[in-house]
Amino acid sequence: MSDLEAVLADVSYLIAMEKSKTVATKAPKKNMIPDSSIRSVMMTYLKRQGKISFENIFQERLGFIFFIKFCKSQDSSDVQLVEFYEAIKDFELIDSEPERAKEAKRIYDTYIMKELLSKKYVNAIFFTKHFTRYLQWMDVRLNTTLTMSDFSVHRIIGRGGFGEVYGCRKLDSGKM
Repeated sequence: MSDLEAVLADVSYLIAMEKSKTVATKAPKKNMIPDSSIRSVMMTYLKRQGKISFENIFQERLGFIFFIKFCKSQDSSDVQLVEFYEAIKDFELIDSEPERAKEAKRIYDTYIMKELLSKKYVNAIFFTKHFTRYLQWMDVRLNTTLTMSDFSVHRIIGRGGFGEVYGCRKLDSGKM
């Protein structure tokens, strides 16, 4: 009887793996961005947490993306500053020394650029639609919780020192 249960669990797992390659069967839960009126509440919350500073916003992926959009919506010299910073980030990914030396001739110190950006925009960005959108996404991120009802659990893949590992599929995205 346990062999039959194992076969059924395997079949269920394989079917779930195939379904993960297609569109989700359950209607996806879309992240609903809250109304822009959440801005003042999130601003107060993040100030209390000490997360409203140029450094914190710049280090977060979403904050960086919205900051870049803000800079590109400004005049042309600001776009050049952003492109300069992105070139520095690309330089950090180069492995070979000859290429780094060639690239270093074109690029200046990264901290100088960060200082220029932080001094120029430290207050200006707080009053833009880009910062409002950043606060809306921060609210979504802080208020989104995952539960077991968001997944369909199929079978035990293995057991180890940390417990059992189950094969499961996220219902809204269909991914394993």
